[in-house]
Amino acid sequence: MTLRAFLHRACVLVVLVPLLLLGGCGRASPRSVVEAVAAGVSTPNPFVDEHQGVGHDVQVRSLPVRGHIQQGDSPGLYGGTREPTICDVEKLKEFLTDPANHRKAQAWAGVLHITTGQIPDYLDRLTPVLLRHDTLVENHDYKDGTATPFNSLLQAGIAVLVDRQGQPTVKCSCGNPLLPFRGDPGHIKVEFRHRNKKWPGYDRDEVTR
Repeated sequence: MTLRAFLHRACVLVVLVPLLLLGGCGRASPRSVVEAVAAGVSTPNPFVDEHQGVGHDVQVRSLPVRGHIQQGDSPGLYGGTREPTICDVEKLKEFLTDPANHRKAQAWAGVLHITTGQIPDYLDRLTPVLLRHDTLVENHDYKDGTATPFNSLLQAGIAVLVDRQGQPTVKCSCGNPLLPFRGDPGHIKVEFRHRNKKWPGYDRDEVTR
């Protein structure tokens, strides 16, 4: 599917985080802790070793957006790329269908509510794109044989696979599965952990919105 055809068909809401437009909501409930993930920085607990070349990010400047939530078919939501290696779906498919990686495949498929046997067809229906805006997701590390969820802010320029509704479902460089962010995007605390570097607008160890 071409990127143009994909954007024409996308129809769901994707949660985005503009750097300057995050507003506070209800102050009674605790803020959602969100781990900032910068483009081009290795993931500490990936599903796929990032040296295997399943994908890579690109340094871009985040574009401003109006409002907190944009439709999946909004113009400019995603960026296309002519680089075939930005997300190598075939390599990811080979990795997850290798019997040696069956335990990882089970954990990966479980996050996305599919069976391991459905992985190849599922991946074939996804489209590789670059995030053009800092985007909130529920990310998943692989720890102790299981998929461990955590709220994540993905920097613009990170390569992801998106489904036909425009929802990011896989972080390309490490193969980590992604789900929609379930919290309030205007009521979060952004933290930098591990080796994740900071970027303009997020230049402190903790940022509260």
